[in-house]
Amino acid sequence: KFGISYNINRNRFFASYSRANKEPSRSDIKESIKAGTAQEILSEKLNDYEFGYKYLSEKLAIDANLFFMEYKDQLVPTGRLTETGYLIKENVDKSYRRGVEFMIGWRPYSKLFIQSSLSLSQNKIKNYTHYVDIIDEYWSVLGQQRYNYNKTDIVLSPSIISAMQLSYDFTPSTTLRVIGKYVGKSYLDNTSDKSVEVPEYFTMATSLSKSFIINNKN
Repeated sequence: KFGISYNINRNRFFASYSRANKEPSRSDIKESIKAGTAQEILSEKLNDYEFGYKYLSEKLAIDANLFFMEYKDQLVPTGRLTETGYLIKENVDKSYRRGVEFMIGWRPYSKLFIQSSLSLSQNKIKNYTHYVDIIDEYWSVLGQQRYNYNKTDIVLSPSIISAMQLSYDFTPSTTLRVIGKYVGKSYLDNTSDKSVEVPEYFTMATSLSKSFIINNKN
């Protein structure tokens, strides 16, 4: 990995390039043998290009990042499971994750802190081939049906993720937090078919925490 950055006052601009390689895990190889695809399990290769901007002051922090992650032989789940519930994975020839990430933190005064983040991305496989087993009434596999996709979404990779957190310090040791998170739709396999769509959802949580100092007197 190498990069360059430039600082001017409270602003920082940076760009970087990294190259990564990842071998399949022992579990990936073992489960692929059960699925009959062991010969296809290869190491992943990634070229990652990133460009970013940061601003930091006493009350405001801004972080923006543009990323281009280009994969060769990325190992992705197929959407199928083994009899023990492990994800069966496969290599895809060419795929990518490209997008932009934003983060803003604001402290209008000492007791209140507001933080918000947003990620917008495209997560795609190029020229993907999906195989479906053809099974008779006795559950015997007769063959496979082949489906070709010019471009399709990577499994369980939503294109939109956003979150917001509000923290209020009643005292230095007592803090109330309200956290909201939105996740866009994704898919349970690599076909982008409506039948395997995971709908978008929103969650909200609150917490009240208090810290204590216990004196240890010997």
